[in-house]
Amino acid sequence: MVSMKEELSFFSGKEGNVSGIHYVSKDIQISTGACQTEQLREGDILIVGDGFGGLLGGLNAGKNDVILCRADSTGGYTFSTLLHIPEAKKIQGLTLIEDDVIVGNTQLSSGNFLFLKKNEGGNGPQGNGENCVYLYETESFRTSLLFDGNSVGFHSKLTGIELIERDTVAGGEYLEAGTVLLSAKNRFTINNTEVDPHDIFAVHVKPTGQATMSILFDGEDLGLNNVGAKIDGLSLNVEQQTISPDNTIASGVFDATAGTLALHGTKFDSLGNVGDDIRDQLDWSKLVWDVDSDDCATADITFTEDDVESAVIKSDTELVIHLKESKIDSITGNANYAALGGAVDTLDIGNGFSVDSAGVASTKDGLVGGELVTITPPGNIHLSNSTLNDPYESQIYPCRELSTFFLIR
Repeated sequence: MVSMKEELSFFSGKEGNVSGIHYVSKDIQISTGACQTEQLREGDILIVGDGFGGLLGGLNAGKNDVILCRADSTGGYTFSTLLHIPEAKKIQGLTLIEDDVIVGNTQLSSGNFLFLKKNEGGNGPQGNGENCVYLYETESFRTSLLFDGNSVGFHSKLTGIELIERDTVAGGEYLEAGTVLLSAKNRFTINNTEVDPHDIFAVHVKPTGQATMSILFDGEDLGLNNVGAKIDGLSLNVEQQTISPDNTIASGVFDATAGTLALHGTKFDSLGNVGDDIRDQLDWSKLVWDVDSDDCATADITFTEDDVESAVIKSDTELVIHLKESKIDSITGNANYAALGGAVDTLDIGNGFSVDSAGVASTKDGLVGGELVTITPPGNIHLSNSTLNDPYESQIYPCRELSTFFLIR
């Protein structure tokens, strides 16, 4: 048990210089070696440095070791080597990926690390530049280049790094998930604005490989320019401010043959990534099929999670709910289904039906009397709740791409 303040007060000169730091913001288990794991706790601190020469309670750590600093009940700290990144001769900065997130077109998985490295000879992954960001995968021990600073517009050596895994507000600034925060050793220019060693800048890499950059923190605001200060490492820990998903729902299409209820609206990708099944996230009690659109005068069709096979985000404008066969039969067997009851059916959705992966409910997804189009098998088709029955037993072929139907005799 050692005082963190006491130990860090000895770090001076080259020996024992802390070059990177990460604050663990939630409990997370990571792989640390073959068949080995470590349970990290909220409040743990991870550091890297030039080697600590027996400091940190006598721990003998190298320049590419990640050190776990854990508080104990007495107010002291214990120190241990968490893992070793072999392809980095010296780690200049690092951040733990605490939630799955996409940067550019690369899917990053929780439990892995992004890091910066200092060139000290030897072979390494593609790039080998001090203005590059690297990914270290803890289960496979694989190091790869995430992005090269030269390709996204900055050429200075990097000193600090932090990853934004979910949409966050920090200091009044909105940070989109997938944004990388960086600090640099030397002055350079972004969009005609100078970035100094005492600044923090935000980089958002697009799937195309292009990047947008902006200054998040200007050290001059705190007078850091007057004392020649440089940011040598950074870790963002903000009190989580709830950011509600901002999707809306405008209408629905029920296809009895496909067994789907497709909801159409905007920003469904604020609930998760396209392709995600979010069945377990949604509040099914707030989805109501208003039979005859008479506000419960006719018994409505309601839903539970057990009625649903999956709910997949198809795009930012479509969420497709795959219903179980028993639920489909229950809907189509309703005596007042679609226009059979003499009036159109509609959708009523309460605010908070949509919930994101963090458990935050939408405040904008409510819908009252929303349009509901129903499509049933050939021979009895309901389009916009108007029944078309063919007395000549014609075949009806839906052509959804043209949003119309052909009747062939």
